[in-house]
Amino acid sequence: MSSRSDPPADTVLAKLSWYRQHGEVSDRQWADILGVLQVQVGRLDLTYLRRWATTIGVADLLERAPAAP
Repeated sequence: MSSRSDPPADTVLAKLSWYRQHGEVSDRQWADILGVLQVQVGRLDLTYLRRWATTIGVADLLERAPAAP
């Protein structure tokens, strides 16, 4: 990603990528994504999260998450 990071956002991005690569069928991965988004609300670097979600091709999944920032 970049030399600057946001560990919770990186976790969301990694899980979104895994979810996409494995057919978007893992309830566990999706629940983990939602959990991190809910717990980290107000603390996530949204610019970083959205930029990298677009870069790695998972922005649509991020927007689909009910707790999406």
